[in-house]
Amino acid sequence: MLVLSLPHHLASAIYDGTKRCELRKGAAQIAPLDKVVIYETQPNRAVTGFFIVESCHKDDVCDLWAWVKDHGITRERYLEYFARREVGFAIRIRIARRLHREITLRGGRRSTQRFGRLRPSCSCWRKVT
Repeated sequence: MLVLSLPHHLASAIYDGTKRCELRKGAAQIAPLDKVVIYETQPNRAVTGFFIVESCHKDDVCDLWAWVKDHGITRERYLEYFARREVGFAIRIRIARRLHREITLRGGRRSTQRFGRLRPSCSCWRKVT
């Protein structure tokens, strides 16, 4: 299961539905209907929920904007995020759910904009599946 690290304000925007597309500089191996776990960085440093992938798209940054423009991100923020990049990756969010209880991962995680994987052997696997 894919894990994304996000700051609290972006995770909250996903949960409340104002952010319906997640941008990434690198592509991930995910498909429609996959579940993606959200790990919130500072201050929570915990798994706080998940979302279901509606669709994903990798494209030239100029062309990708047409695919994400009505999904909760401004053009200014979009261009700032993809500055000096030719290709971008976007994940449309079908539905998102905040967990009733946050799950702190042993050993913590570092704040990163990279992808991680949650293994079935992880103690929190059952709590988010």
